Amino acid sequence: MKKSKKVLLIILLSLLLACGIAYVVLYCIFPVKTQEITWLTFDYICNKPLPVIGVSILTVAFVVYKIVKFAINNKTMKLNELKTKIEELKLEVENAKKEADDAREFADNVMHGTEDMLNKAEERIKLLYSMIPNKKIQALGDKFYGSEKETN
Repeated sequence: MKKSKKVLLIILLSLLLACGIAYVVLYCIFPVKTQEITWLTFDYICNKPLPVIGVSILTVAFVVYKIVKFAINNKTMKLNELKTKIEELKLEVENAKKEADDAREFADNVMHGTEDMLNKAEERIKLLYSMIPNKKIQALGDKFYGSEKETN
């Protein structure tokens, strides 16, 4: 509990205890008059319609107030938990996007490197076909890669 609520509770309990002690002292001094006033008070509070309705309305209003306050407090706590979870998920999505971009970039680099290697290998094979003096191999090279006269 907060300090102010503890102080208020202590004050209310002290006041209630003081009223109880005062009632006992008055009952010891004036037993008949105190008993008469007590029954008159109970009769007024419990048997008259206006105080009965007023006390009932105050009780119902207090219960409704406590229920609404509890619902709002729990709703905001749950809402805050959900907001933090959404923020965590957003960070995870951003990290996943960064990882996907890195993986795509790595795949592109590997693909370009492989493409360069294949182009170099093709050039070497063309050079190899042109350097071999055998006419059948040169014809096979022209068939696959086209003749040097056509490409130039």
